[in-house]
Amino acid sequence: MTQKQIKTLRYKLHMTQIEFAEHLEVSLHTVRSWEQGKYKPNERTEYRLKQIAKELISPSTMCKGRNCTVVGGGFREDHSVECQKDHEDSCNGN
Repeated sequence: MTQKQIKTLRYKLHMTQIEFAEHLEVSLHTVRSWEQGKYKPNERTEYRLKQIAKELISPSTMCKGRNCTVVGGGFREDHSVECQKDHEDSCNGN
């Protein structure tokens, strides 16, 4: 994973760097180093990060059959306001 992907994943999980480090059982320094591009995760941790990212996107998070995936409680940046409204309405039973 790239430094941007790691940081984006953390944001989508709504975690601070400290919380993310604790969740992954690594140090805060390690998370900062990944996000700054100084180091990359080892194979085991990278696999775990990819699994977490994969779990955030599931068929149950699709907006009314559109190509609008809700990720980690938020919408991807390319989502339209209409799509967000549609998803919110479907979640609220409207």
